[in-house]
Amino acid sequence: MLHVMAEKYGVLPSVLLEKGTTLDIQIYHVAENIKIRQQNIKDGKDITSTYNQEYLEQQLANVNKHVKSKST
Repeated sequence: MLHVMAEKYGVLPSVLLEKGTTLDIQIYHVAENIKIRQQNIKDGKDITSTYNQEYLEQQLANVNKHVKSKST
């Protein structure tokens, strides 16, 4: 993903790593996901199964575990 992002913005990956932030990467990632979602809608593909229930529950459990460990 980093090389694609660097190519899109016309910089070397090393420059992106040096000057970019995690917020830059998150914004790019979200924008790409929106573009893929819009293409899937246009193509008539099912977009309701982007994440399965087990994956989401595991992510929530990871967050809860992290929050609990910080509060103790």
